Amino acid sequence: MIAVGYACMIMIQPICPSISTVALLASPDHFLVDKIGVIPVSETAFNPLGLITVGILFLTTVLIAIFMTPGEKEVIEFSGEIHSLSKEVKTEIKTPADRMDNSRILMMILVLASLIYIVMHFVGGGSLTLNMVIFIFLTLAMTLYNTPISFVNAIRENMPLATQVMIQFPFYGGIMGIMASSGLTQVLANGLIGIASEHTIYMFTYLSASFVNLFVPSQGGQWIVQGPVLVEAAQALHAHIPSIATAFMLGDEATNLLQPLYIIPALALVKMELKDAWGLMAFIWFGWTIVTIAALLILPGILL
Repeated sequence: MIAVGYACMIMIQPICPSISTVALLASPDHFLVDKIGVIPVSETAFNPLGLITVGILFLTTVLIAIFMTPGEKEVIEFSGEIHSLSKEVKTEIKTPADRMDNSRILMMILVLASLIYIVMHFVGGGSLTLNMVIFIFLTLAMTLYNTPISFVNAIRENMPLATQVMIQFPFYGGIMGIMASSGLTQVLANGLIGIASEHTIYMFTYLSASFVNLFVPSQGGQWIVQGPVLVEAAQALHAHIPSIATAFMLGDEATNLLQPLYIIPALALVKMELKDAWGLMAFIWFGWTIVTIAALLILPGILL
């Protein structure tokens, strides 16, 4: 139920007027306005390509949900009580991940690297921005704990429903910054777009957005990084820019099933772990990918 509900939530976003990319392209001063102008919501959120594809995804999700309904022995029932979400520090270490969670050396490296960056930032004339304030407090908090798992457990004890979001978002921001400043995102996107044609560019836009989203799970941030590359390729191939944006949003949302950050509070409420639902979401993603690729290969030739 949680997996399918989450899938339906992200499925509808490419045709949502308030989603980041749609709102950005409709703004009169967005960063690509000199190249593509202002694109109204009617051409992005209400693009026929997106509306039809999301309709197909809806039917696909319903069918998958019906056929993957677990048997009676696999049913996990909700007791009606909100469980305590605090978790004791692991004492049994079995896997490499457990060793990293309980590593004092790893914690020291994280703290030391963060402190060095903070000092270099201000010595180099950097200002005290909101992001820097968040980073400073995150670093100071990490200095109080010996291991990563003790740090995570302390936050879980005080903010049980938002622990993963609070911890992961600063690190996602760092990953996005690394990919953008190093040019890695552009290399990855160019690699896929470089083999596209006028007819296949929508599919390759979808695939590239899906891949980059695994590392940059913020649609607005991802469009800022990837948008210029996609627009340049689309103009070179005389493709339909609003449909490129639609394909981008479909790809970005699809791999949110594999990078399911916002499902964590729902799982926490019923004391389930991500692994309990991840396999189901991965199966839905697989079905989405097949039908979306087919739609993006067939529909543009009919609609555009």
